[in-house]
Amino acid sequence: MYEIRINFQKQLKKLKNDLIKLDDEIIKNFKKSINLFKTYDDNIFNEIKSEIKKIKSDNKNIEEECLELLATQQPLACDLIFIENCMKISSNLSDITRLTFNITKTAKQLQKDKISKKPLDTIMKMSEDVENMLNNCVKVFLNQDKTKALEIKQNDDVVDEYFDKFIINIKNTIKQKPETVNTLISFLLVGRYLERMADRAETIALITFQV
Repeated sequence: MYEIRINFQKQLKKLKNDLIKLDDEIIKNFKKSINLFKTYDDNIFNEIKSEIKKIKSDNKNIEEECLELLATQQPLACDLIFIENCMKISSNLSDITRLTFNITKTAKQLQKDKISKKPLDTIMKMSEDVENMLNNCVKVFLNQDKTKALEIKQNDDVVDEYFDKFIINIKNTIKQKPETVNTLISFLLVGRYLERMADRAETIALITFQV
């Protein structure tokens, strides 16, 4: 029985490490995606596309790890909750990966457009906050740091405020320069993707309170 428990703890440790590695991969890809708005490069686009396939595969492996632990082990109540929460986190990380690729595709669409500095600056500010949230949300859960979890919740409120102001600014600019509507709508979509990514990061951080 003792050996079974030791083996189970090793599997849990591997699950934690795999989550951290996955989060690191997602952050790395996110940064590349945002940088495409500054300097577009088809090679980087294809690199991101390839890495996202790997991330999806790694995410699927984590889900399978969780299911295997639930099916083959007899976890204590606290371990059961932890494994189920890891599955929730995996699902949210999957959403973040999808949104990252949406941003990447939008950068490709905008490469030929003359990008206005003002919306780009807002996107960069939002992306900095989102990156900070992505850097911390999984670690906050694994470390059970409820104080930092609440800080991430506050960061999400900041991103929401950015996006609300961004909508107003985009609307006003379209009225003044209707010829820019297509480009500005694309930027608005990017803002929306970032806002949703922040929501997912907040959700992951707040799972800390469910353990």
